[in-house]
Amino acid sequence: MRKKQVLALLLSGALTFSMAPAAVFAEDASELSIEDVSDAGIAAASETPEEEPAEAPAETPAEAPAEEPTEAPTETPTETPVETPTEAPAETPTEVPTTAPGEVPVVEIPSAAEGNLKEGEGATPTPTEAAAKPFTVGDKSFDTLDEALAACTTPVANDEPDTIILNQDLVLDKTVKLTGKNIVFATPADKTITISRKSGFKGNMFEVKDSFVYFCGTEDYDEDGNDIHGTLTINGASEEMSEGSIVSILEGGSFQLMANCTLTGNKTSANGAAIHCTQGIVLLSGGTITGNSTTGEGGAIFSDSTVYAEGTVTVTGNTGAEGAVSNIVLANDSSITDPNDEKAVVVSIVDKLEKSTISIQMKNPAAGVPVVCMDSDIEGITLADVLPQFTYEGSGDFSIDETGFLKSQETPEETKLSAEIKDAAWLSTNKVKLTVTSNKDATVYIKVVKTGTKAPTADEIKKDNHKTTVSANKSSAITYTFSTSEKTAVGTDGASIYLCFIDNTGEAVVVSKDMDPAARPPKLTGVDASWTGHDSATVIFQSDKSGTYYWTYGTDSTAPAIEKCTKGAALAANANTPIYVEGITTEGTIYVYIYVKSDSGLVSAPLVAELQSKSRPAAPTQTPTRDPKVPAVTESTVTGLEKPLEFYPNTFYPFTVSGAGMDNTDPIEGDVRWNPLYWSTSSNPSDSEKHSTWKIGAAGGIKKAATYNLYIFYRQEKYTGNEWRATDNISSVAYQFQSAAIEFDDIQITPGANGTYSYYDEDGNLVTRDADGNLISRTDDTTDTGSATATGANTADESPVGTMGMLAVLSLLAGGYVLVRKRKRITE
Repeated sequence: MRKKQVLALLLSGALTFSMAPAAVFAEDASELSIEDVSDAGIAAASETPEEEPAEAPAETPAEAPAEEPTEAPTETPTETPVETPTEAPAETPTEVPTTAPGEVPVVEIPSAAEGNLKEGEGATPTPTEAAAKPFTVGDKSFDTLDEALAACTTPVANDEPDTIILNQDLVLDKTVKLTGKNIVFATPADKTITISRKSGFKGNMFEVKDSFVYFCGTEDYDEDGNDIHGTLTINGASEEMSEGSIVSILEGGSFQLMANCTLTGNKTSANGAAIHCTQGIVLLSGGTITGNSTTGEGGAIFSDSTVYAEGTVTVTGNTGAEGAVSNIVLANDSSITDPNDEKAVVVSIVDKLEKSTISIQMKNPAAGVPVVCMDSDIEGITLADVLPQFTYEGSGDFSIDETGFLKSQETPEETKLSAEIKDAAWLSTNKVKLTVTSNKDATVYIKVVKTGTKAPTADEIKKDNHKTTVSANKSSAITYTFSTSEKTAVGTDGASIYLCFIDNTGEAVVVSKDMDPAARPPKLTGVDASWTGHDSATVIFQSDKSGTYYWTYGTDSTAPAIEKCTKGAALAANANTPIYVEGITTEGTIYVYIYVKSDSGLVSAPLVAELQSKSRPAAPTQTPTRDPKVPAVTESTVTGLEKPLEFYPNTFYPFTVSGAGMDNTDPIEGDVRWNPLYWSTSSNPSDSEKHSTWKIGAAGGIKKAATYNLYIFYRQEKYTGNEWRATDNISSVAYQFQSAAIEFDDIQITPGANGTYSYYDEDGNLVTRDADGNLISRTDDTTDTGSATATGANTADESPVGTMGMLAVLSLLAGGYVLVRKRKRITE
């Protein structure tokens, strides 16, 4: 069935029976979220137009009001209906249409080009006078709803209904009776409007008879193309329980709820707290019905005729007698099992329904009773797509089957307990997070053993009594910290997690998960923490993984996040790593917080070292005779490399490094010096590129004249507590030296362990050959900068001078030498 038909001639003889709207507002209703709604509105009559004028559009809308379409319809009205009613002449309005619920004739959701109403396009007329008054109809504004209703004269048969724009909140003190009307109640595209009850008013808020009535929040676009919409809320809340519904649909009445509209808050003794339908039509094209309650039936809707649905609809959170869940209640005849029977009462899908949540029950449930049906001609969706959007909330003896009919719930066979560990992750060295599922409510016992050891039995797992509970068919997160005995048993090896699930019958299932030791965060161990002065201390620790440490200190025993810590230096696995804490001005006990991020990016749990105040040295009382000496690292000097060096094969030259401040023989508190540690031809050397023997040379010699960079690395030391103490600050200074042009015969290099050997040719190129003498590579690794001036820089030095990849340190082990290749490759 074509989309051109949503509800109308709904009842084929829609006009004959006056039971269905001749046009539908929204083609695709937007999904709405539920919001809290105030119990009280502001009476429109009490508003002062001058105080809150309605907003007029800045530009003339591209579409004229519904009364004056600016474009000719693309289809003639005669094309709209595709089915013709076979019963009921116009003079018999009390008859029910013969169209089967499964094949509901519908009126097309018109496009703007057709000149008919479409949600968000043309729904808001363009007033020709200031829309400061509470109500606007076409280009007229009115002070009262009665005046606005009187101005709505469009016949029910017309497919272009009148539109009342609600410019202000409205408080009702009596029932709005709509008879023989064809009306849309809408909001401005940028406002939230509430219709509420006046205190003491208990009746129906709206009664619809022989009329087409639509409630919607208007959607539109601003001049930049951004989506804007108005929201309409009808709130039935009152201090006393009401006696009516928000909308009562009587014989011949048709009501359509659309997007951006919410029916809520009505507490009543009537059936159908939000909507009560007797021999009428309800079409849910969007919007939300929630937060209503009745002492009768149908906290949301009570209907003795079919309810039609499309778009995105939410009908949940409503209650019936004694607070029981009750949303849509259909007053069906349990003897009718054919959805095409004209007396069948069902929910009929008339167009694409998606992202909806609808709860429903039948007043007279029975196996084989139809509940949800749809026209097979609807494109883009099947009944299988629709049914998951419905929840049957009636008797637990029934549910909706895959064909949309009620079926009896069979007593399930006894289900065996099953469980699974879906995911497991390390949180710290001895802490894991597990995601588990079980098909039954269960108690879960936990035990950790070293990977590779014998698996524990269910009784052994239960013995330690480390337990929690999980709910059936839900993913549950379990965070578990190893016990002391488990920490000892596992150590730094892999850990296997065993879980024993036990249901209320005593059935037990054991599942396990081996934790990847490579993914285990570093484990930190404190070695020592001691004061070295009143304002300084040293903390020594170890990590079982190499990486980089981060630290800070404070007065709280709880460690801050790693992001608030200072990045320290790289550290090796299982080696004592010192942290020198200086400049502590806070009195009392101090805590030093340490994290390690492994080379693979895993972060340890924090190690907290305590420096107790009672062991803290007293502050020095002597007054310094001078200011502390704090030389820059660049004041360090290198001698012995001033002249070009003749690098004959196996010739090495000693050089001397004098760290800035190392000649300070009379230090005072706060003095600084720079102690030379090692040198390299790389600004960021690996451990194999760090040399502490202060000699330089080339095993194969260098014939050409060139200039090279040499990086000297110094550790900062600070005088405190009457002694020099090393800090974490390691900085480098870049120097340059030159090779002189010389001549010599090439030498044969003794092959390495794998049979390859390397040497330098007369141009200084590094040549590598295999054991058979075949050439593997020849690389020019020198850079002649033409500069003979040494330049100081920190570790982040970006000197343009190329590093010297052909130099070697004289090895003191076994009388050998080390040949540096390509900056980071070393051949012995």
